[in-house]
Amino acid sequence: MGKLTDEQRREIARRVSAGENRTRLAEEFDVSRQTIHRNAKDYTEELKAGGSIYTEYGVSGLSRFGGSVMEDYDQQWKTLGRMVPLIKEMLDHPVIGAMIFAIEMSLRGAEWTVTPAGETPTDIEAAEFLESCMEDLSHSWDDHITQAVSMISFGFAPFEIVYKKRLGLDRDPISKYVDGRIGWRKFAFRAQDSLASGREWDFDENGGIRAMNQQAPPTWRPVSIPIEKMVLYRTTAAKNNPQGRSALRAASKPWYFSKNLSEIEGISAERMGTGFPVMYLGDGTRKEGSNSDYELAKMAVRDIRADEQGGLVIPHPKQTSDGRGALFELMSPPSRGVVDFNQSIDRYNKQIAQTLLAQFIFLGMANVGTQALAVRSTDFFSKAISGWLKTIAETLNRHAVPRLFKLNAWTGLSGLPEFTVGDIGEIDLTAFMEAVNLAVGAGVLEPDEGTERIIRQRLDLPEKESAEAGEELGEEEQEPEETQEPPIDEGDKDAVSELERLSQMAEEALGLLHGH
Repeated sequence: MGKLTDEQRREIARRVSAGENRTRLAEEFDVSRQTIHRNAKDYTEELKAGGSIYTEYGVSGLSRFGGSVMEDYDQQWKTLGRMVPLIKEMLDHPVIGAMIFAIEMSLRGAEWTVTPAGETPTDIEAAEFLESCMEDLSHSWDDHITQAVSMISFGFAPFEIVYKKRLGLDRDPISKYVDGRIGWRKFAFRAQDSLASGREWDFDENGGIRAMNQQAPPTWRPVSIPIEKMVLYRTTAAKNNPQGRSALRAASKPWYFSKNLSEIEGISAERMGTGFPVMYLGDGTRKEGSNSDYELAKMAVRDIRADEQGGLVIPHPKQTSDGRGALFELMSPPSRGVVDFNQSIDRYNKQIAQTLLAQFIFLGMANVGTQALAVRSTDFFSKAISGWLKTIAETLNRHAVPRLFKLNAWTGLSGLPEFTVGDIGEIDLTAFMEAVNLAVGAGVLEPDEGTERIIRQRLDLPEKESAEAGEELGEEEQEPEETQEPPIDEGDKDAVSELERLSQMAEEALGLLHGH
């Protein structure tokens, strides 16, 4: 029996509606009678709804020419070939470099775990398998996340999924496991500047992504990587743009002015740091001709620099009051120029930081800003990073994990295990303990082991010992020897007092939990 095409389904629906025998139609199309009945019914309902429910009619609306995305209005950002070199130059800016470094270190510090879909032994085994695949890569998980950070700069980060059979350490590729299952060998990063110029992507008729085309050194051999073999991280999926949108796009204008004003400031310091060069040519000097004193004077005032080799030789006597000879002098520049370069550059640098909610990197560089402002600024930044981390986790859970389990033909699962990622940033211990105290006092939090375990984890406290372990410890413990405590410096007293206050709040919260 073969699969019916849309044309055959239409023919069957027409002939069934005309009253033809369904058994004869089943024999003609080499399908069962139930298939004839079901397809005729489904296709009739589709026609009543205005067309086939399985057919996609519209398109994404992405601006593209052939395999190249041309979504941006700015020519420098319009094509990938122009955008990538520009972003590479932007990444060398000190403010942008600091922001990307802060993002990268924050992402590396996130805790990744695997959550089973259910509590059955099969679900637990599947979660352990997924976690083992994460640990059995040829590169570390942190290295993969660090490479994925490039999606923030370029808008997307493509990886090719390379698989392996897990046959132990004696086989190539090696594996820590010998269960014979198919696991991940690596997530191979495919650099954004390695895509084939002018035909970077293959799209279907509706704008869906079929494949990514690569043509990279050293062989420059064209390679097409199917989307089913990839995991593609993007900052946004608007219009199903495979290239997303660079988070640095909004910083391009302030970056341009910051870079150029810095160069102009350097030129100004070099040219006018000691004064504005002026030369007077009096009687006795030649003012016409290709090698005249006038031409030489123009070159002198143009090329004069305030550096270790600066100097000028004039083959004429110094000009006197009678107007004979030549005179070179440096006019004193005004005490304050028309443009305050420092103020302008600082303004544009802050605008760059604002595009990624990283204004906090300027706190402490000026006599402005409060502790509350610093906490709030870093909180916004941490939330943005957490959002990107969840985007990475969702992409893995939606594409990489299902393909992995399909290759292993796993059965009996309640659902697929998922990657989960912890939050970024430090918690406000004072606010956290006050919230716990209020919740426990109001009866919102009930005393259970899970609640206490979370509180201990948040406060970085050791796990609670069992009653049996406590009794054994009590029998064996001896009177500790008295030791002389070192004196506390005056500068540390405030910190010690704050720690004692937080410790007291933690004891009160845990006491309230046990008291309920």
